[in-house]
Amino acid sequence: MRLLEGRRLGAVVGVLNQGVISLANLGIGLAVLRLGTKAEFGVYSLGYMAVIIATGFAAGLFGAQLTARVYHRAPTERPRFAAALLLGQTVASALLCLVMLAAALAAGLATPPGSGTATQQTVFLSILAAPMAMTLDFLRYHRLVLHRPAEALGLDIVNGLGWAGFFVAGLALGMPVHVAGLGGFGIACAVTSLLGLWGARLPLAAARRQCGAALAEAWQQGRWALGGVAVTVAQNNAHVYLLAWLTSAETVAELNAARMLMSPAALLTTGVNRTLIPRLAVLHAEGQGARLRRLAGEAVLLVLVLLVLYGIALLLGWDAVRALVLRDAYAGVGVLMVGWGLVYALQALTENLSAQLQARAEFRALTVLNAITALPVLIAVVPLILWAGAAGSLIALACGQAVLAALLYRVVTASADR
Repeated sequence: MRLLEGRRLGAVVGVLNQGVISLANLGIGLAVLRLGTKAEFGVYSLGYMAVIIATGFAAGLFGAQLTARVYHRAPTERPRFAAALLLGQTVASALLCLVMLAAALAAGLATPPGSGTATQQTVFLSILAAPMAMTLDFLRYHRLVLHRPAEALGLDIVNGLGWAGFFVAGLALGMPVHVAGLGGFGIACAVTSLLGLWGARLPLAAARRQCGAALAEAWQQGRWALGGVAVTVAQNNAHVYLLAWLTSAETVAELNAARMLMSPAALLTTGVNRTLIPRLAVLHAEGQGARLRRLAGEAVLLVLVLLVLYGIALLLGWDAVRALVLRDAYAGVGVLMVGWGLVYALQALTENLSAQLQARAEFRALTVLNAITALPVLIAVVPLILWAGAAGSLIALACGQAVLAALLYRVVTASADR
């Protein structure tokens, strides 16, 4: 394999980058699981997932458009284009979250920490943390677009250490574990974003006049990317919220405990794709279709091998994991972990194929294909949850990913032949 040669070294750094994110997420999540009640871990996982979903929407409209369009500009114009998109994202996300927070407070759905229920506190903290996480994610995209994955890795190391520090500080101040976890995440993202902005040296003042034009350009394909993200969220995440609605936060805690233990392997896919998509976009712009397909194939093989190795390591150390991490209340998560392993293997295929379409700016095709598979999943997941609980939601999710992989492969191969 030539994955480690030349510019492909970025894929390895991308794995390390996502490994840092995964380690921080896993460490805080395990602490919340171990120190909190099952209900507290359930609402924490729902809140953190909501922030990640919001970040995904911002990435589809801003980060992905930066990646797809920046290479079609002169090198001297690229910093201003990136700055204009960042300004647009910051203003839009801040205003939207303020409106959502005001509405949630007025409706009694959110309360500041120290009052209300754990669910209300989680809603409050999730809304506040979202714009911070979005900004940090864009700055990560920017570093990867510049082919500086080591700088993106540095940002995530700072963010992970800050998250851990603020979490411990919150616990020392007597905060509930879910408040310390989500609050610490939001503050860490804010601090890291400020450091990232300082290091990026983007011409923010000069880009203000171009903000409208840059947003209009990004919206041309970004609207399809937004639709694609919405459909992906419906397919990959809606089942968790349906599970919470149909069962309880405790059942969600079991599902997400299994998911969390498998998440280091799953996040490898994101890490590889974050560095892969910019390189695929360059190859597409240069008309090197054969190299594009070869690099994509090597990347998905790397992810699948690492996923299998992680699964073997987890199996060998299962007794220790069960004794040190899981309490008796989570004794049944082993079967759910196997289900998540299958889902993540299928997602590695679908996300790799999606990355190839993103590099070609074929966002409309992505949205349509995701929509075709999302609706049957949403229809099937309710009876499957009622039949098999948390395991039923994974059955629906795995079937949807398998069908999506087949459809994406057909479109990618047809597009490559043109």
